Amino acid sequence: MNSQPYIDYLDKEMTIMGILSFFCVSVIGVVLKTIFDSTLGGHGIDSQSLGGQAWLKGSYYITWGTPSLLAASLSFYRQRSRLAWYLGQICLSELTSGYNGQTDQWLRAADGWSTWIYYRWAFAFMTFGFVQFGLDFLTVTNVSLPDNRLWTIYAPA
Repeated sequence: MNSQPYIDYLDKEMTIMGILSFFCVSVIGVVLKTIFDSTLGGHGIDSQSLGGQAWLKGSYYITWGTPSLLAASLSFYRQRSRLAWYLGQICLSELTSGYNGQTDQWLRAADGWSTWIYYRWAFAFMTFGFVQFGLDFLTVTNVSLPDNRLWTIYAPA
């Protein structure tokens, strides 16, 4: 059985997972750096800077968005690890004769619904985090949002 096309597919998916994981962490870094750069030498927040306004007006959203994007990054990385394991098992089963038909089982398992659960969770976390950061941006641009902030958690979920 030639599983090389699927091996190539898994390799591409692993690359995409790595890029998405890095992207989520990078967004967190940019947001936090913007906020930390607005501090006045540890003596408070500069309310005129973008980072200062983002924190003063929307710290609630940053507090929810940051861990959500971190969870997305970890979920993308976990998915990448899972795909790497399947990729390794499929390659090993084709190189040696001791696996006796395991290649078909691993190909089906690698493409199974339960294997991709971390991928789905990662996109859910990432979407939630970006919604929170978007709401923070809206507060900085003085868009009026409802006073009850719980809707920002339940609505995207």
